[in-house]
Amino acid sequence: MKRLLLFAFFALALVWLLRELQYAGVRRGSTGEFAKLSETFLGHDSVQLLILGSSRAACQFVPGVFERECGMSVWNAGMTGATLPLFRTTLEAWLQNHPAPEAVIINLDIHSLGDAHDTVFDYPRYFPFLHNEALYRGLCRQDKKFTAYRWLAPYAMAQGNTRLLNAGLRGWLHSDTANLQGGYEASVKRGYTGPMSALITRGKAILPAAGYREELHLLLTLCRLKRIKPVLVISPLWMVRQQHITNYDELCMEFRQMANSHEVPLFDFSGAGLSRHEEYYTDPAHLNRTGAEKFSELAALKIGNYLRTTKSDVQ
Repeated sequence: MKRLLLFAFFALALVWLLRELQYAGVRRGSTGEFAKLSETFLGHDSVQLLILGSSRAACQFVPGVFERECGMSVWNAGMTGATLPLFRTTLEAWLQNHPAPEAVIINLDIHSLGDAHDTVFDYPRYFPFLHNEALYRGLCRQDKKFTAYRWLAPYAMAQGNTRLLNAGLRGWLHSDTANLQGGYEASVKRGYTGPMSALITRGKAILPAAGYREELHLLLTLCRLKRIKPVLVISPLWMVRQQHITNYDELCMEFRQMANSHEVPLFDFSGAGLSRHEEYYTDPAHLNRTGAEKFSELAALKIGNYLRTTKSDVQ
C-alpha cells in the first residue's frame, strides 16, 4: 500500500512538473497568439489606449492606425470568443500588472449578444496565465471548473490541446513564426470557399443573454473607478448579415440608451460604407486585413478627435 501511494505521489508530481514546463514554454514565446496573452496578462508595459472585445475587436482594430491617428500608444486585447464578462476580466487582469490606460475602446458585438455568459471559448489557452489572480477570479466567475484547471494538473493536462503543446515546445526552442503587432490578429478565411451569403442565418432576432446590461454596467463602473475613459463602439457587420437580424436597430437603440445613462460616448459604424462591400470581409462578421485598415482609419479619426477634445476640456 505504501509503495502504491508513493507511486501515485511521484506520478502526480511528474504530471505537475511536465505541465509547468509546458506552460513556462508557452509564456516564453515572443510572438504569436500566446505572446499576446503573455503581454496582456503578465506584462508590465504602459499604454494609453486599450482595446477590448472579442475576435472582431482583435481583427478589426489595427493598433498602428490608432497610434497614428490618436497620437497614443495602443494595445489590442481583443480575445476570440469573448463575451462581456470576459471583457471585464481582461481589463481587471490587465490592471493587475500594468498601469491604467487613459482610455479603453469597448467593441460591442450585437450579433453575438445571445452567447451564454458562462461559456469561455477555447478555455485551455488561459491555463498558463492563471497565476494572474484577477484573470483567475474572473474566469472562475464564468466557470467554476477553472479552480480544478489551476490546481489539478492531470485534469488540466487532459483538457489541453495540440496548439497549447506546440506553443510550449516553440517557446523552449525559440522557433515562433507568427508576428503580432500591438495585439492585432488579422482575420483569415478558413476552409469555406462558397458564397458568403450562405453563411447567414436569415430573418432571426438576437435574444440577449441574461445579465448583459449588468455586465456592461460593471465594466463601465470599473473604468470610472480606475479613471479610465471608456469609448463604446459598434463596428460594421457585412450589411447583408446585419439586415437579417430582425431586431438589430432595437439593440443599437438600447446600447445608445445605456451609453447615455452612463454618460459615455458610443460610436456606431454599422452604417459605414465599407459594410456594403463583401470583398472587405472574411465572413459576415469579420473584416479582412484590408477592411480592418479602412475601418480603423475611419474609427481612429473620430475617436481620436473625441479623445483630444475631451482631454483639452479637462485641461
